Amino acid sequence: MKKTDLKVVPFVQPAEYYFEKGKKSLDAGDLKNAREYLARANQLERKNTDILFHLAMVLTELSQYEQSNEMLHQILSMTEPGWVECYFYLGKNYLLLAEFEQSVDNLIQFIENCDEDNELLVEAEELVSIIQQELVESEDIYLEDEDDDELILHLDMGLQLLHQNEIDKAILIFKEIIELYGDVLPAHNNLALCYLYLGQEEEALIYLEKILRIEPTNLNAICIFFSILKRIGNVFKTYKTLEMLWQVKPLNADQAVTLAATLALAGEYRTSYKWFKYFDHQSRFEDYKFYFWFAKAAYFTDHHAEAEKLFEKMLSKFPNKTIAPPWEQALPFEHEELVPIKSSDYELSIRLATLYFTLKGTEADKQEIIQFYRTNSFPISKYEQKLLDQLENMPCEPLFVSEVAYRIEVVYENNFEKGTQVIMEWFEIFVQYDEQICELPDVTVWAAVADYLFHKQNNLPMSRKQVANLHEVAPELLNEQLEKYFDFTKRI
Repeated sequence: MKKTDLKVVPFVQPAEYYFEKGKKSLDAGDLKNAREYLARANQLERKNTDILFHLAMVLTELSQYEQSNEMLHQILSMTEPGWVECYFYLGKNYLLLAEFEQSVDNLIQFIENCDEDNELLVEAEELVSIIQQELVESEDIYLEDEDDDELILHLDMGLQLLHQNEIDKAILIFKEIIELYGDVLPAHNNLALCYLYLGQEEEALIYLEKILRIEPTNLNAICIFFSILKRIGNVFKTYKTLEMLWQVKPLNADQAVTLAATLALAGEYRTSYKWFKYFDHQSRFEDYKFYFWFAKAAYFTDHHAEAEKLFEKMLSKFPNKTIAPPWEQALPFEHEELVPIKSSDYELSIRLATLYFTLKGTEADKQEIIQFYRTNSFPISKYEQKLLDQLENMPCEPLFVSEVAYRIEVVYENNFEKGTQVIMEWFEIFVQYDEQICELPDVTVWAAVADYLFHKQNNLPMSRKQVANLHEVAPELLNEQLEKYFDFTKRI
């Protein structure tokens, strides 16, 4: 038999193949694979600005801000006129690098050159305002007279007493400051901390709520507020405050570490680790809690070796702290007790979301919320009643609203933070649009609708086609239902 020579033809996928794989990984929150696929696409097609832009977005998510900026500057050099959105993301990256002047310069460049209807314009203007305000406040620590040495000494004295665990004496100092100088926010903040350490959460909340009325974006107040709400089991307000934390933009290392520790407490480990990882070398924190929460965030993002090293470092620096590793302690926030606040005044979408998440809780969680509804006489919706029936294990048909929420959970199984936000968006849509939903009882389409609207309303880059691909629905079905939804919202 004659031997036939075989010719081996190498099989090389085109750049478009890796680009699509990268976008799908990015949409699903799989940043590692997204970076690999997009980097491969970029190697095959160096001058494709779409590929470069998506790679820049992934690098930002991975806290590689300088590399992301290189990509964005490269895009600007390749496009004429420049791709104006690049200035916006350069501004955000420089903000995270604590290079505030460059951040403001790029954001202003974006504001001056973008179209009036650009959906990023409002956020850019808000960022410029926040940065400029923060720079002013960082110079005078909220004081009109930066030379008021006596006030600064009083604050330092109170802080020393607080750190020495002389809580009662510290309270007297901070109250004296407020009496003498008015609403000095650091004094209110430290008073809240004092009462928190004494276990008087309700008293602490009084001071925190006053701070947030004066300055709704005060990071320290939001973080302490969240930790108290979580401790006392106020689920409704906890979710609302968690939404505030997701929107916070830390402007320096110490703020980032405070935010990171609170997010770790919330079980938002991916975002927590990102802030810890980038800013830990810049932070002045020398506290065992810094290492404890950093280690926990590292462990629950699969950086086990790093987590163990951080915990060992904590034990060597603070040998008197004989505590178990953080990963052997409380479960993540999403699996902990969900105990509702004793009020029926919160919007229906929040109540429905709480019932839905309680279905995944312990038997004690379910009995608590059932008892709450039984002992209160306020009118409840038919959907609340059906969810309550499910909590009591009564036979009932599967609920469409829950099926869509579950579908979103499945799509975002590797990105709990984003999945939770999209689920909350879905419950808001459902409450607003429930009668018309019956026109198209398709679980996957409505999950995609909620996902698209979440991205649109939060100015996050994600096209209809990308959403359709992520949820595996036909783009024309998604477009059809979105148009119906937009028509409906115009009529109400």
